[in-house]
Amino acid sequence: MANWLTHQGGSTRPDAEIVLNATQTVIDTFGTAVMRRESGAPDRCPECGSYSLAVGFEPELMPRPYILECENCGWQRQQGSMSHADRANQPHGRQELTL
Repeated sequence: MANWLTHQGGSTRPDAEIVLNATQTVIDTFGTAVMRRESGAPDRCPECGSYSLAVGFEPELMPRPYILECENCGWQRQQGSMSHADRANQPHGRQELTL
């Protein structure tokens, strides 16, 4: 989309806003997927079973910079990054990102 906007002679300000919003959404989604992957966040809250888990990044907490929080019951846990061994044990050696 950004390439189209750059080379389109008749593009307007609303076209640019659409492209900027779409680009931001892709970057935000990828960042969220990376944080979930690196933090080893569970799919569901261990306390209430909710899928509403938020992953936060706090650089001051290095080397365990991730905070997991359930948006439903308030459960929290500081979580470290997955080890290389955990990554290697994924099926077929693949490192897939999931939301």
